[in-house]
Amino acid sequence: MTGFGKALRKGLDILEALAEAEADLPYSELRGRVDVSPASFARFLRILTERGYAAREAGGRYRLGSQLAAMGRRALGASRLFAAAPLLEALAAETQQTAELVAFEGGRSVLLARREAGQAAPAAGHENRPVVFSAAGPVGRLGLAFGLGRPGGVALPRETAEAIRRAGYDERLDYRADRFSAAAAVRDQAGNAVGCLAIAAPALAVSAADRGRAREALLACARQASQRLGLVRCEEGPAQAGPRGSAGP
Repeated sequence: MTGFGKALRKGLDILEALAEAEADLPYSELRGRVDVSPASFARFLRILTERGYAAREAGGRYRLGSQLAAMGRRALGASRLFAAAPLLEALAAETQQTAELVAFEGGRSVLLARREAGQAAPAAGHENRPVVFSAAGPVGRLGLAFGLGRPGGVALPRETAEAIRRAGYDERLDYRADRFSAAAAVRDQAGNAVGCLAIAAPALAVSAADRGRAREALLACARQASQRLGLVRCEEGPAQAGPRGSAGP
């Protein structure tokens, strides 16, 4: 990697450290989260602050800058997948649960919009940072099943991945965490998964019939979203897709 490439990577590491923080970070704590020399760190942070990508608050604490918010809004507007956001209304109304539109980019899932049942309009999801695909939930499992994980990262067993890919759908019922979640893949004109529609609900409030209706609603909305992206034909998933069991003891 060239010197420029290393510098760019370190600058992005600073931004990601700020994005992952639960609150504004003191200089020393931010510095400790990035593997770079003190002199280079000071130079990179100064440039990021001057350009508006990072901001220094009173007391010397740092946060993400407003320039990123402006870029995020432009990125949402440029995303073809965001055209599926209006479908969240129907999905939230049908399931009476929180509905989300998620993009798959660079081995990660990025929340584009969220709709609560009864909400007047979709809420942009730019407050949520990108999440690396994992096997812990349906959104990550869909990304992994379609081969979108990072090289050398988490992988699903081949038969599991094939089953999820054929269905275009996955769900998890976790009574220990009192969470039911499900997701259906949205595909582009070439049939590649570019994102998904997802819902989440308290597990104890969702019956087997509710889960069946949620699956049908998710797959129907995902087909419509895929058609908006140019996919001519969307395959139906299997007639029955059982929930993933609760986490281990």
